[in-house]
Amino acid sequence: EDREPTRCGFEYLKRGNPILRFENRYRRKDGGYNWFAWAAAPLGDAYYCSGRDITVEKEQASALAETRAERDRVWKNSRDLLVVIGGDGIFRAVNPAWPSMLGHEPSEVIGRSFREFVWPEDAELTQGGLDTAVSINNLTNFVNRYRHKDGSARWISWHTSVEGGMVYAYGRDITAQKEAEANLAATQEALKQSQKMEAIGQLTGGLAHDFNNLLAGISGSLELLSGKLKQGRGADAERYISAAQSAAKRASSLTQRLLAFARRQQLDARPTNINRLVADMEDLIRRTMGPAVKVEAVHAASLWSVLVDANQLENALLNLCIN
Repeated sequence: EDREPTRCGFEYLKRGNPILRFENRYRRKDGGYNWFAWAAAPLGDAYYCSGRDITVEKEQASALAETRAERDRVWKNSRDLLVVIGGDGIFRAVNPAWPSMLGHEPSEVIGRSFREFVWPEDAELTQGGLDTAVSINNLTNFVNRYRHKDGSARWISWHTSVEGGMVYAYGRDITAQKEAEANLAATQEALKQSQKMEAIGQLTGGLAHDFNNLLAGISGSLELLSGKLKQGRGADAERYISAAQSAAKRASSLTQRLLAFARRQQLDARPTNINRLVADMEDLIRRTMGPAVKVEAVHAASLWSVLVDANQLENALLNLCIN
């Protein structure tokens, strides 16, 4: 295959032209071939030629070319994000996976800062990750969010290495995994809440019995007190009042334990007119505060409706006033 190029090279030399580098292959006695790089010059009727064996160099160049070809195939065909980014945060190169994963063409990314693409809340986190990657030469399973061209967020897990002041990174889209984890956490939380509410339901019978006993103690004491007062026998009044107060305290304690157990109950949020809710509670709050405290409600004009659990808001408002 090298005969015709060699003949042409020799014709060029015969026309009085020197040759600085001409490559061809010569057959060894064992049948194999070696590459030679020739330098030649005409001198009178003779041609002086020097050939250097470059077989090893050729093999190394061929291996390097194959490695580069493999690297280029990985770069072009990878479904993960591949980037070369400087310590200044500017993208030097990105692979063709960017359009399919984040919607941006490589030409829209190269030469621009990562801050233009990373999720705003993750900008400082990402800057810290880049600084770490530059300083310790690697980053493993670093997770942040990038903004898709359509405005949505994509969770990316990054691995990096550093060479020549450049950070080489590949990122895998783990958005589906993150969503699955969030759904699982929500399901587990709902299950826990469901189990808690079921337990509350099972306790209802016992609580109703306990409350009936406590209410019986209160109402019985009040009835006896009323009867004694009608008979003009007020000497025992303190004893009946103390019994009623003791029963009331036990009822309050029982209620507090129940509230503590069910504090994370399911909320029933509905559009609520807060002015009307506060107006309906004024009398209750005023009676609860007693005559020593002046209660004044100042309503806001043109107040919007609020999406809230009205019962919980009433409880919170009453608790604030009492506290």
